[in-house]
Amino acid sequence: MLYIEYQKRYYDGFKVVSSLKQNKKDFKYTLNERHLKKIIAVLNEGKHEFLQPRVAHFTVFINDAFDFKTLSARLKRVFGSENLLFAYSVEKKVKFHIHLMLVLETKNLNPDTAFYYLALRTILALKNVEGCDLNPRLDWEKNKPAKYFHDLKNADEFRDAVERFSYFAKENDKNKVVAIYKKFATSNLKHEKYYAILGTKNMIKIKQIHKNEKLQFCDDNTALNKRYLNFRKTMNVEDETKLMFHFINTSENNKTIGFFGYSYSADIYSELYILTISIDDLYIDPSYSKLGVYSDYFSVLFFHLRDEIRNVLGQVKSELKDQQKLMFNSVAYENPALEELLSLVVSSAAEEHSLTITKPVM
Repeated sequence: MLYIEYQKRYYDGFKVVSSLKQNKKDFKYTLNERHLKKIIAVLNEGKHEFLQPRVAHFTVFINDAFDFKTLSARLKRVFGSENLLFAYSVEKKVKFHIHLMLVLETKNLNPDTAFYYLALRTILALKNVEGCDLNPRLDWEKNKPAKYFHDLKNADEFRDAVERFSYFAKENDKNKVVAIYKKFATSNLKHEKYYAILGTKNMIKIKQIHKNEKLQFCDDNTALNKRYLNFRKTMNVEDETKLMFHFINTSENNKTIGFFGYSYSADIYSELYILTISIDDLYIDPSYSKLGVYSDYFSVLFFHLRDEIRNVLGQVKSELKDQQKLMFNSVAYENPALEELLSLVVSSAAEEHSLTITKPVM
């Protein structure tokens, strides 16, 4: 079984729960990767299959005689099986309890009514349920549009939901759950494609720039065109590989909305292999948001760079000699978001190749 140690703040470009402070104690978590993938896939299916998907978190307190089949069966009877998705995690500290993630189609429902009255009362009416809480979102008072639920069609809300419900994948507090209980389960997914986190409706793509493409980025911005020209004409230094790409919006007839490039090189010594990866430039039309973990194109850039650098590290692995240490040096022109992105991508790709990077070069 694969695990994600609590020290990691991100999983495939998504921020996930690493710890939680409660009663002045800091609880640190280990996340089960298989469960985390399923949670994200359920959220992803709700996002793409429902017209107005909303998700909320319930804590259901049960006794030893509770029949788990009644939970999903009763909710399906109330909302219709085609209008709900779920994931749940069973834990025990003092009492058995279920953390339930409930995704509802609310196109014909008021979300507050659906969760606070219909779902909550349905769960409380079940046999051997001793209590149920509809949990408010963490720090919901701080610029959260709703107290109890997330709107999965909204990119920021979706990412916030992934962070919130990644808590369900934690391995902590499971050891007291008896074998007759399934510790974790989800509704059945309609399509395997929802395990691909971006789903099928992502509109921003990345396309490599070819030499014969025009050296002008836009018609009405001299400064930007000059920047783009310099970017395109930058020559490789010795032993350096340089690649250049466009951001394309497929919903606007493949309109070019940005560009970026990266390069990599290696300095190889008898006991040391230093890999340097540089983001040479990055521009995105401001209307498509700033670079950050909540922007639409952060995920696109993350997955693209991860695939690129996965190939680079495959080559590095074939060249590494016994006892030779691998170090990584990133260059992102003092841009903290890009620095973090590069470190995240390299760390993810290094794990896949079972490579240990001792420390960054200072």
